[in-house]
Amino acid sequence: MEAKKIEVKKYISISARLKENYKSLRANIDFCKNVPKVILITSSIPGEGKSTVSLRLANEIAKSRKKVLMMDCDMRKSRWSELFGISRQDKKGVSDFLAGKVSISDALWQTDEPNLYIMLSGTTPPNPAELLGSEAFTKLLNACRQEFDYVLIDAPPMASVIDPAVICSKCDGVLFVIASDMVSCRIVRRALQQIERAGGMILGAVLNKIKFSNRALYGTYGTSKYYYSNYSKYYD
Repeated sequence: MEAKKIEVKKYISISARLKENYKSLRANIDFCKNVPKVILITSSIPGEGKSTVSLRLANEIAKSRKKVLMMDCDMRKSRWSELFGISRQDKKGVSDFLAGKVSISDALWQTDEPNLYIMLSGTTPPNPAELLGSEAFTKLLNACRQEFDYVLIDAPPMASVIDPAVICSKCDGVLFVIASDMVSCRIVRRALQQIERAGGMILGAVLNKIKFSNRALYGTYGTSKYYYSNYSKYYD
C-alpha cells in the first residue's frame, strides 16, 4: 500500500516520564496471552483523552519496529483532520472507503514517524453505525491485518453513540480510557457492561489525567500521569 505523507511528530512529543508509561502499556499488551492485533480504544464520555492515548500508544508500538496503523473511526466528531491541517479535498478516509468511493491506499497516510500510519475518519456520513457494522468494514480490517502488525482503532465514547459497540466484536480486544475524577464508577461500569454484551474482549484500562497532589499516597513511582491496569489491579 502506498500512502500520502502527514506530519505528526509535534503532536506526540511527551516527557521522559510519560514515555515510560507508554512503554509499560505497550509491554502489557505484548504480555497478553493471545497478543491482540486489532485493538479498539474508547472511553465512557467525551474529553477523557482516548484519542491522544491512541496516537501516542500507536507511536510507541511503532518504535518497537512494528508496522502500526491508527484508524480513526470517530466519524461524527473527529478532530484529527483539523489538527493535522488536512484540507476537505484530502480528507478521504474510513467512511469514504466503506462507501466505495476510494481505495485503501487512497485513504492511507504515512507519518513522519517510522512504521506509523494513519487512516482518517473521512467524510462525515449520515449513517456511521451502519457503515461500521457492514461487511465492507470487516473486509477493511481483514486487509489491514495482512498489511500491519497492529491496528489501533480510535472510536467514539461509549455513552455517546452505539458505534464502538457495533465494531468491538470485530476487534481482538478493547482498551478503555478512564479520566480520573471526571466520570463516575456507575457510568464506567455501564460502558464496560455494554462492551461485554456486544461481544468485546476488555484488555484493560488506562487511568488518565491523574492529579498527583499527594505524592506520598502513590509512593516513589507516583509522579507519572498515565498508568495501566488489568481492570482489577493497577500497575505503575
